[in-house]
Amino acid sequence: MGSAIPSLETRQAGWPACQQTLSCTFDQIQSSTMQERLAFVQYMESQWFGPLNSANQFRAIEGVITFFIGKNLGAPNSWISYVDTGIVEAIQRGGAMALGLSTDTGGNPGTTLWRDFFIGMRDGTYTTRQDHDYAWGLAEATATEWSKAQKADILASAPATQQELNWYQFTVLFRWILRHEPETILLLTPIFLFKADDFVYWLTDVTRSEPTICGSQAAWSISGSFSFTLDSILDFPENVVDLLRAVYDCGSDFFENS
Repeated sequence: MGSAIPSLETRQAGWPACQQTLSCTFDQIQSSTMQERLAFVQYMESQWFGPLNSANQFRAIEGVITFFIGKNLGAPNSWISYVDTGIVEAIQRGGAMALGLSTDTGGNPGTTLWRDFFIGMRDGTYTTRQDHDYAWGLAEATATEWSKAQKADILASAPATQQELNWYQFTVLFRWILRHEPETILLLTPIFLFKADDFVYWLTDVTRSEPTICGSQAAWSISGSFSFTLDSILDFPENVVDLLRAVYDCGSDFFENS
């Protein structure tokens, strides 16, 4: 299998020039550092996504990458690198499609959902916060799950560690909450009382980086494994509540004073 993977030099060819046309391939992005990816996401937001009314729509992604940088995670060929690459590539390709620059999905099913999200943002389709967050969460979930299953779990230089799997489970929870905000508020009201709605809408504010930094840090610090099934999520098992308490404590200064 190793011989089928292009050399580092081959994968880096055309990087970072490809950024200028939103045409970077999975391999090119995967061969880059997390610092380079953070700069790329910020470049796309500031230089390309303004006409799509999306210049601030990926701060949540910035937060995750910032967490990786702080923990020295995500070197090329690592499990986290492969997962993250599919996220960044789908956003790039979806933006390129919405701007009329390309029709190439890169094989990632999240690409067309991001295209639809961008078009919806450009055209003012999302008349409610819930409509917006559902579309964002669906595109992100589709791209991430594809990248994990089709790339990271197959090609990574080493299997995911327990801490990496704990972090991934937080992202699953985050994307679920994005698509189920009213239900989440209802379930968390007995725990966080009148702050439940403030907390949920802070957590799912993709224009901020703090929520995903806090969530990633909380998941990373869990001793042992953190897992749940989406079938049981409506019961909000104790481990999920404990994680959300940690995220709440991390972010309370942000949403209580906003």
